Amino acid sequence: MINTHLAFKKLTAGGMSQELAEIVAELINSSNDNLATKSDLAVVKSELKQDISDLRTELKQDISDLRTELKQDISDLRTELKQDIHILDTKITQVDTKITEAKYDILKWIIPFLATNTLGIVGLAVAFFKSNIWF
Repeated sequence: MINTHLAFKKLTAGGMSQELAEIVAELINSSNDNLATKSDLAVVKSELKQDISDLRTELKQDISDLRTELKQDISDLRTELKQDIHILDTKITQVDTKITEAKYDILKWIIPFLATNTLGIVGLAVAFFKSNIWF
């Protein structure tokens, strides 16, 4: 802070009129009201330190909460994926079973068909050779 009384004395000693020196001293005094003192700055500094400390605590808690939520989300996703894999395994097994059944169905019809055709061809060949018809 500026000592307005000392400023008034110096201004009047320097040749300034008392009225003008009083006006300058009043202006200086009114501007002193807007200046921060060391104790004002210390209070603000302390408040800022506390605010920063509080913010750190909040951020640590928020990070911890997020970490917990992410772990739970990952766990849920693993469970869902395991269920989906199990469903896919079941469907693959069902498809394998249907393919096996279809293979046996095809063989069930093809083997008698091939056997009948083979017997027919053998019968025709025997008949052909018995008839002694040679070209």
